[in-house]
Amino acid sequence: MKEGDLVRIKNVRGYGGKPFTVGRLLEIEEHSVRVSVEGIGGYFIFSKEHVVGVIEEEEEITSNESNP
Repeated sequence: MKEGDLVRIKNVRGYGGKPFTVGRLLEIEEHSVRVSVEGIGGYFIFSKEHVVGVIEEEEEITSNESNP
């Protein structure tokens, strides 16, 4: 996991109550990560425990195409 990766987030509610599961990793700290979510301004800080793992960008593109 490194800065710039797409990461999958679990059990988190996004902007306006909409759930989201994928964010761009901006910064990694000792116990937390800073993540941006496409279409939402700013960033969110999550405990590292909420990060499920890194996903491939191709996987995300395919997922978005099948679920518009």
